[in-house]
Amino acid sequence: MKFKSIVSLLLVLVLSISICACGVKAKIDENYDIAAYIKTTLKSTYNPDSDDAAIGNNVTTCHNAAVRFFAKYQLNPTEEQMSRMRQITKTAYSHSIYTVNDHEKASYGFDVLVEYSIQTSLLNLSEQIFPLVNEMNDNYSAENEKKTIDKILDLCEAAVNAPLYSSTDFINFDIPLANNGDISVNLKLFDKLDELILPI
Repeated sequence: MKFKSIVSLLLVLVLSISICACGVKAKIDENYDIAAYIKTTLKSTYNPDSDDAAIGNNVTTCHNAAVRFFAKYQLNPTEEQMSRMRQITKTAYSHSIYTVNDHEKASYGFDVLVEYSIQTSLLNLSEQIFPLVNEMNDNYSAENEKKTIDKILDLCEAAVNAPLYSSTDFINFDIPLANNGDISVNLKLFDKLDELILPI
């Protein structure tokens, strides 16, 4: 599981925080704006400032997207090609469109609805990429694979610099609030949004 940087939590939660396998637990009062935490985490993930202490969120998210991309097409990139793909996904995520709505109180705690546009820049390339991969496999060599991956990366770079979006959707962060003031934020929802906002 990919863990979001603890630094981003500290930017909005001046609290005692502990990380566990399922998410983040912290004590808050009932008036705390939990939506601010979601906003700060998503900004550090998709649109970090160059001096953002939580820029590691973005690095991890872009790396995971690059891994998903090469796994989809069963390709074995060089380290240089992997680095190039990470930069491509970084560009794609920087074009993410999303809105974090104000939190709503619920019977169990809080709901924070995040609306997002589905960016299909990379997904739309599959009809062009699969024939290239099939042709490479029919006449496989390591050199052919390297050349094919370079062609694919050229396509990807052009695509993310002119992003396309298919529709809008939403994901709900349901955040339980215990009687003693503890909240639990499920970090897996951030991972899920990473994949939903930029399908590969």
